[in-house]
Amino acid sequence: MSAKSSTQASNLLKPARQPLPEHLPREVKIYSPPEQVCACGGRLRPLGEDVSEVLEYVPARFKVMRYVRPKLSCASERIVQTAAPSRPIERGLAGCGLLPPCVSREIW
Repeated sequence: MSAKSSTQASNLLKPARQPLPEHLPREVKIYSPPEQVCACGGRLRPLGEDVSEVLEYVPARFKVMRYVRPKLSCASERIVQTAAPSRPIERGLAGCGLLPPCVSREIW
């Protein structure tokens, strides 16, 4: 099996998650690193960002929490980024506000 066909095969095995609906309101939280100067003394510059979305439930409506974690780097190639916030279900899309109503409806 060639490298190209093995890559295609592994891509077929990965589940594709649908994005959250665009019509839902979004609230953005930015988690920036506290330091703006590298340990080597160089100034940190933007390198990119990781964005994750979590579905939250506010009584009578849904909203999407958008967590943005900027990546910063300096001349010495050190990359700095704040740790991702924890989730009630690892790698899940459900937020803390969505789970209690779902669980209470299933139990009762």
